[in-house]
Amino acid sequence: MARPRINREVAGFIILAAYQHPDWSAVDIEKTVEIKFRGKDIPIPKLRTIQQYVRTIREKLKQEKPWSLAAMTQENEIPWEATPFLLQCSNELLRLTRSPELLESKYLHREDFVTYIRTHGIEVKMPPPERLTYREAKWLWRIHLIAPKLRLIDIWWAVQAYTWNEMSADYLGFEFDTSDLDGALMNLVWHIKRKEGVNHYSG
Repeated sequence: MARPRINREVAGFIILAAYQHPDWSAVDIEKTVEIKFRGKDIPIPKLRTIQQYVRTIREKLKQEKPWSLAAMTQENEIPWEATPFLLQCSNELLRLTRSPELLESKYLHREDFVTYIRTHGIEVKMPPPERLTYREAKWLWRIHLIAPKLRLIDIWWAVQAYTWNEMSADYLGFEFDTSDLDGALMNLVWHIKRKEGVNHYSG
């Protein structure tokens, strides 16, 4: 039976909740949905509908392929010249997740992506997961091409925002539209250019 259609903002919230909090039940997510969207003139789905969405999302999350050289040969979406950068990021993720004191990004609290994620009502966990998914690696490489001097810690929030946006399209059949994120990314790039000097970041 097809899942009932729900508001995209609510769907995005459910994806983030299921991804960030695998221990939450559908009832837990329903409670947070009600708190988040109460009084906003957005239809709140019934528990049964939320259960259907959570089940679908968690089944899909299990199918997310880890990034590896083998995955690159199979998927053929990430060019081989990305390999040194992604290997470095993979090692950096391990270091960040095992370090008691995480490095602070100079730009972490000055760009729009944390706000974009938290508008869904989810406190995003840090450190990031120990192992990159193929989808995360794909967005890491794409954003790295736009802002090549930034470290993993500087662009991780942008990567997560693009990844979740794409997952909501793939998992739930929404149109894939990143126009809001693209504006935030350009704001970040221009902020860096103003802060560090235009020539330093011009490609």
